[in-house]
Amino acid sequence: MQLIKLTLSLIFLLNICGIGISKTNILFVGNSLTHYNDMPKLFQKISNLNNERVSVSSLPQDGSLLPVELDVKRLLESDNILIKKIKEGDIDIICLQEMPNNFLKPIEADLTFKSILKLDSVCQLYGCRLIVFQPYISPVFPRKYCSMLPNRSGVECTEEFTFLFQVIEKSHAFFKKLKSYSNVEVAYIGDVFAECSSTKNDFSLYSDDDEFHPSVLGSYLIAGVYFTTCFNKEIAKQLKIRNLKANYIEEATKIINNNLHKVLNRDN
Repeated sequence: MQLIKLTLSLIFLLNICGIGISKTNILFVGNSLTHYNDMPKLFQKISNLNNERVSVSSLPQDGSLLPVELDVKRLLESDNILIKKIKEGDIDIICLQEMPNNFLKPIEADLTFKSILKLDSVCQLYGCRLIVFQPYISPVFPRKYCSMLPNRSGVECTEEFTFLFQVIEKSHAFFKKLKSYSNVEVAYIGDVFAECSSTKNDFSLYSDDDEFHPSVLGSYLIAGVYFTTCFNKEIAKQLKIRNLKANYIEEATKIINNNLHKVLNRDN
């Protein structure tokens, strides 16, 4: 009996210390769309609450715009910081958010497509998964925001992009092709934003500062979609977030979970 008690006590202590329990190491790569409202921390809180032990890190750490060395079109250069991290073998999942406009114009989309394929091949070689962020539409992207992008972006404010949901359709075609050629997985964040925007609830998904970056609820959506994509399961327990109505979080969580089943049905 004493031996059983000792064994149980030891197991309890190990659980508290986190010894012997594996963690999923997740690296978020993105600009301010990823790091706004400290989304990686929201992801960690959702994971912990739903019995998934994770270790979260980010590139760049300060959430600034992607530096040139993190541009997806340079991801295979030998001195690239991301490639170095992959080769160290400590990353289980990379959550990659590219610049949204890179999916819109054929030339940019083609370069992005090829680069993501190459990055996925490196991930496969070193045993990590690659999950790509589906861009979301907003009141200013791409209809107004594209006019403020530098000329090198190659995105023009054409009539085509005044119909915002065409961006979602375009991204679906891009990711369908990408998945047919690779092991890349997709976090369908744009779909969830679109569905939330179409509900009768007065969701505030965008920052009041610019109507482009996510609000706190928008960042919760991003973190939630990443969670369901990483672990292929629903969010069973939802966070309590200061200054956010519980029914908003509950409705958003339902949409996130429903999206998981839509993706599974579509892929099977």
